[in-house]
Amino acid sequence: MKRSGEPRNTNCSPRSVRPSSSHLNQDEVLRTVHVELGRFSITNNFYIAFQEEDEIHFELEIEGGMVLPKRSRKASNGLTEYIIKTGAVADRIRS
Repeated sequence: MKRSGEPRNTNCSPRSVRPSSSHLNQDEVLRTVHVELGRFSITNNFYIAFQEEDEIHFELEIEGGMVLPKRSRKASNGLTEYIIKTGAVADRIRS
């Protein structure tokens, strides 16, 4: 039974959100997120980015099914920054 105020997770399987050990490797976690999302969405062109100060860090970026090297760039007023700021979903923004 769901308790009041407790978030409801309906989009991810429980194993994708529970760590398997106390020592997590960021690259492994991000690849697991990619694999799990690929179970119910197309992820051939996909990235996970974080913002630190005035830099955007692309920690996992996949283009055409190929993993690209990690990269960073100065933050600007782009779609990535908008998604980070608002939590919006990119597919819904473009529609």
